[in-house]
Amino acid sequence: MEGPITKDTIVEQIIKTYPKALGFLVTKNVDCCCGAYNTIEKGASEVGADLEAILKELNAIAAEPGATVAEKGR
Repeated sequence: MEGPITKDTIVEQIIKTYPKALGFLVTKNVDCCCGAYNTIEKGASEVGADLEAILKELNAIAAEPGATVAEKGR
């Protein structure tokens, strides 16, 4: 996954690339199981969450050193 996380990014792609994002999404009640094939926009809207706040936090998580699965394996 390249670039920032946007409203069109698929939830599953986010949690596979940035495992720490899973815990955050769970605290926001975003479906990370059966709904993981939805965009983050749809996942946030289903639970009435603030999409912009979620995107801001997810991109902060993604920017952390060692945030991706590939970086952890180095």
